[in-house]
Amino acid sequence: MHLRLGEVSTIVVSSPRFAKEVMMNHDLNFAHRPSALSANIIAYGGSNMTFSPYGQRWKQMRKISMLGLLSSKRVESFQLIREEEASNLIQFISSAPANSPINLTLKLFSWSNNIIARATFGKKLKD
Repeated sequence: MHLRLGEVSTIVVSSPRFAKEVMMNHDLNFAHRPSALSANIIAYGGSNMTFSPYGQRWKQMRKISMLGLLSSKRVESFQLIREEEASNLIQFISSAPANSPINLTLKLFSWSNNIIARATFGKKLKD
């Protein structure tokens, strides 16, 4: 199905048969992400993995990140940090007064920030 959302042309794959066709036979046609001016400014012309166009450079950056940052050994090494932060979040929620609102958006942002900061810098950051 083809949709036009404003200026953006979008293709919706709505069946398993067509999904297989797209992913197996036409994957390179759909691998490119649209270029955005804001992404080019923020990412210095698409020089990082998130905004760079699909190609040899993107493949190399993906390979480095998968081997260095996201290997199973590296992810497992941060399990204790994730468990402690999840425990802290659950303890905060369970100790909150009954019927009092909790800003879960703020707490989940803080929770993920704490995990990233502890894994990266070894300690929590205040701000």
